[in-house]
Amino acid sequence: MLNDVLRSAHHALELLLDRAASVDPALALLGVVLYILAQAVRTRGWHTIIRAAYPDATGLRARHTMAAYLAGAGLNGVIPARGGDIVKLWLVHRRIPGARYPTLAATFVPETLFETAFGVGLVIWALSMGFLPVPVSRGELPHVDVSFVIAHPILSAAGVAGLVAAGFAMYRLLRRRVADLAARLAQGVTILHRPRAFVTGVASWQALGRVIRLASLAAFMQAFSLPVTPATVVLVMAAQGGGRIIPLAPASARSPARNGTGKMSVIRRPST
Repeated sequence: MLNDVLRSAHHALELLLDRAASVDPALALLGVVLYILAQAVRTRGWHTIIRAAYPDATGLRARHTMAAYLAGAGLNGVIPARGGDIVKLWLVHRRIPGARYPTLAATFVPETLFETAFGVGLVIWALSMGFLPVPVSRGELPHVDVSFVIAHPILSAAGVAGLVAAGFAMYRLLRRRVADLAARLAQGVTILHRPRAFVTGVASWQALGRVIRLASLAAFMQAFSLPVTPATVVLVMAAQGGGRIIPLAPASARSPARNGTGKMSVIRRPST
């Protein structure tokens, strides 16, 4: 068994080296530069959100927000559970005297609104093109086991009532703290009360970042000799971001691939 594993690893390494040798380094470097530029442009939107929450934070410059965002984004690729976001908040917190972490954390909500809407649009497009699987039978849909509730209705009802009562009692004990926390969170989303400022200062930068990222993906795909068309580049972006919105099982997802003619085709997993 060990010999089989070693042979498979050796074969995979040979394929990787053979593929790497055919990569265009200039285009790959261009893709990296464009990706970093897209991330840097996107940070301007977050900077606008923070300044709306803390209008007196004149010491916070756009370069400070950019450095914090890029540092956190890099760490998110290494630290699990998006630990890099904590680094983002810590770096920005140092630049704003009297800043509160709940307020800064709430700024992530407006910052992700455009990205979420854009991602939903990409997923809808991919679904309409048939690139993402759509559940068509009961066996593909998630189900909830309610057998315990059916077998013990009185006990289940008592448990739910107990949880509600405990939650209400906890709310009364923490009402003042909850109200204070709610005020701090509301401060973090101040930009949402200014639609014009949100569109011009947040969504516009994020849209520009998406366009630059599309160019980055096109450069990477061309570097690896993959077919580059508007549809294929958008499809790759949809595949990258769609999993954050709709969890897709890798075994059932359809993936774009090159056929013998060099064009894109759809590979479907055979039914078992």
